[in-house]
Amino acid sequence: MIYIKRFITLVCLVSLAVSLVSCSKTQSNPETAERTLSGDSTSYVSSSDKVNDNTSSDVSSDNATVTVSAANSSQTQTVAQTVTTTENSIKQVMLKLPEEYELEYTFTQTKNGKVVSKTTSKAIKTDKGIYFENGENKNLFIKQENGKYLSYNYDPASGKFKSMFSGKDGALVEGFVNKEELMMDEETVMSYGASITPYFNYYNSYANSIYYDSQRTIESVKCDVYKYDYNHNGEGFRYEFCIDPITGICFVCNQETFTQTDSSIWRMECTGYKTSSISLPAYE
Repeated sequence: MIYIKRFITLVCLVSLAVSLVSCSKTQSNPETAERTLSGDSTSYVSSSDKVNDNTSSDVSSDNATVTVSAANSSQTQTVAQTVTTTENSIKQVMLKLPEEYELEYTFTQTKNGKVVSKTTSKAIKTDKGIYFENGENKNLFIKQENGKYLSYNYDPASGKFKSMFSGKDGALVEGFVNKEELMMDEETVMSYGASITPYFNYYNSYANSIYYDSQRTIESVKCDVYKYDYNHNGEGFRYEFCIDPITGICFVCNQETFTQTDSSIWRMECTGYKTSSISLPAYE
């Protein structure tokens, strides 16, 4: 009887020890990680990185930036990721613009085979400045010694861009106007290119739908072609994107909607691209 009691006591002690070890492992890291990606390896965002339960995360690129945002706050962290994708799904593409570039887009709207409208937009970036052109709207920003930019306006009489501090009266104006107060940082300057810069990676909104189809060379750049097609009883739409896999720049976006009697096509195509021997418009 004594041996039976000792045996029961020993079993209880072992059970208690196992429970304590299990509890210790569960509570050893109070910041319980939440799975954000699935695949060969998994990235995690710990609960301490969340501000509250009303959070969201956005993941892109091979070395992704995970943005955890909430109502009043946001945090970002860089993590390594491996994403498992189906054979024909879009690859992970991140926009990586060259240090210097000249890029022109032509936008064409077609209705039942007839061109309804056609416009062009251009963006130029060099170590000396940034230039945007959209039809008659032209904006030149010249980089100053402090790294900020000063706006120059087009002068039709001279055919050059000038600031209020240009020419023989420039020094006089500078005596009354604080030049530095008129300077802008690069982020502000880029906002003036809203007619063209959003199209650099226009495919982002469709990344979960389009699939890899083939390759095509545009402006001497070998691009990956992605498509999406939907047709129901002769009505639907077709999307096509041509993307440079190196820079992530979208060289073509062709969007077609159709019915059994009508079709409409909006097309954006790169009609000029350079990364060397680039010049800004004349200025003084």
